[in-house]
Amino acid sequence: MSELTDMIDEVAAEHGRAFRRCIDAEAAEIAQRARAAFVIGNPRVWWLALNGPWTRQSSVGVPIDAVLPSSCATAWFIVEDATPILPVYELSPSEVELIRCAGPALEFNYVEKQLRWMVSMSARPDSKTEVRSGWRLMSQ
Repeated sequence: MSELTDMIDEVAAEHGRAFRRCIDAEAAEIAQRARAAFVIGNPRVWWLALNGPWTRQSSVGVPIDAVLPSSCATAWFIVEDATPILPVYELSPSEVELIRCAGPALEFNYVEKQLRWMVSMSARPDSKTEVRSGWRLMSQ
C-alpha cells in the first residue's frame, strides 16, 4: 500500500463506496497491456512518452467524462506511484472525479478496457500546474 492508495481508500469510505482495486497479478497485466498500447519505453510518468498523436485540454473545471471519446460505465484507473506494481482500480468516471477532487498530487491514467483510448492527467493541488498539464487524450 502507498499513501496514494490509502487516500483513495479514504475517499471511497467518505462517500460510502468501495472502489474495486485489482489484485497485484491482474494489476500488473492490465498496466503492462496499457503501457504496450500507449507508451514508448518506461518513462517516469506515461504521458511523457505517448506512442501516438494525442490532444490536450485544460482540466480546470472540466470533469473527466467531458473529455472521454466514448461513454463507459467503468475503465481502468491506473495510479502512477513509486510501487513496483502500479495500483489499478476499476472505476466509473464519477468515481475518478471524487478522487481527483480530493486534492492531493496525483498522476493517473484512465484506460478504456478494450484499449481504444487513454486519458492521462497530472493532477496537483496547485491549479496552475493542472492548467499546464490538463487532460491528455490518446485514441487508437
